[in-house]
Amino acid sequence: MAGQGKGPASAQAEPGVGSTLTIEDAVALACRRNGTIGAAYYVYLSAHQATLQAFAPLLPSLSGSYQYNADRTASVLGSQTYITDTNGPSYNANATWRVFDLGVRNDAFLSAKRAEESELDNARQTLRQVVFNVQDQYFETLRASELEKVSRTEVERAQTIFDQTSEQVRVGKTAQKDVLQAKADLANAKVTELQARNTSATDIATLKSLIGLPSRDPLPTLPPYPMPDTTQVPNDLNKVLDDGVANRPDLLAQRANIRSLDFTARSLAVQAGVNVTLDATFGASFAPSYLENRLITFTVSYPVFDGGASRAAARAAGYNVKSAKETLAQAERDARAQIETAFVVLRQNVERLSAAKDAYDAALENYNAASESQRLGASTIIDVLTANVSLITAESNQIQAVYDYYISDVQLRLATGERLLGEPAGDRLPQYK
Repeated sequence: MAGQGKGPASAQAEPGVGSTLTIEDAVALACRRNGTIGAAYYVYLSAHQATLQAFAPLLPSLSGSYQYNADRTASVLGSQTYITDTNGPSYNANATWRVFDLGVRNDAFLSAKRAEESELDNARQTLRQVVFNVQDQYFETLRASELEKVSRTEVERAQTIFDQTSEQVRVGKTAQKDVLQAKADLANAKVTELQARNTSATDIATLKSLIGLPSRDPLPTLPPYPMPDTTQVPNDLNKVLDDGVANRPDLLAQRANIRSLDFTARSLAVQAGVNVTLDATFGASFAPSYLENRLITFTVSYPVFDGGASRAAARAAGYNVKSAKETLAQAERDARAQIETAFVVLRQNVERLSAAKDAYDAALENYNAASESQRLGASTIIDVLTANVSLITAESNQIQAVYDYYISDVQLRLATGERLLGEPAGDRLPQYK
């Protein structure tokens, strides 16, 4: 379905899966394959058809029919039998149009139209949530991969320390017990590497599920992500809050739903009182002879007694509007809390990222110095092990800070309704499959 104005965007070629998978590729695959997006897409299309259905009564209706008759009639009068054959086609046309009512049809159409807008915004919110989940899982998979590399490096360093310590023991420069500590640290490093490998495998499986990649297919290589650029981080909380409450698709959906319920309530209120309609009908039969019929019907009706059903329906519709307004008010409060939390977390992650980088640089310099000192026999294994632990911690902390920053940045975009990477522009939806 072409994307003219509101609706799905124009169809694009199916994204391919190559040797590498960028975050843009992952989002594109999810937009075409993720079943949650697909379900929301079809719910929106159903609402669009309901709008077309509600618009139809505002227009005249025309029906035509063709009938072929082979009629044989026998009648007996005295001793005579009379046979009558009537054979031939019959063509009929009928046109009807409700020229006037008290706005019931128009209200039904406007209610369906606002319900369609609500479903479009709901679908956009579903799309945004899935896109966020893909990006979040993409970063988690990259994080797990980086931590797995750190664990492998930890094993390599632990092996080096063990080898150096063994050599120091062999030449009598250190005590035999030191090699036991180095051996234990090497074994612990191998256990940590296995745990990191398991975490990485789990994250890969989750990402493949989100983007619709068959479980039997390997996940392409994820390109390394650069260090974050934090210069564009917003710093005006009030503006972020106002923009978020105004632009979030889930809140827009609730506002459109309230307008839909308003029109429904108005229509039911009209039907609970005096109702006036004016209908025009024209019918014609073209064979075997031409006949036509024209009819103008003016009707005034009033539900004298229906057990109070029509008035109860009107009151119930009014209560539905009030309920939806209260739900929206609370949703806006919740949205402000989510936005403020995401804003604070992102700002904190900016500071954390800077501190983690400084800590890593210092830990790396310290480890290199301690390792070289032990190789020359000028320091003990305790010095090297301590420096190694500090470096591993600093490496892990920096990786955690980098991907926590990226995830918190996407989280704030989701919370404020700001466009996410790969999200179609405006209020369009991607063509699903």
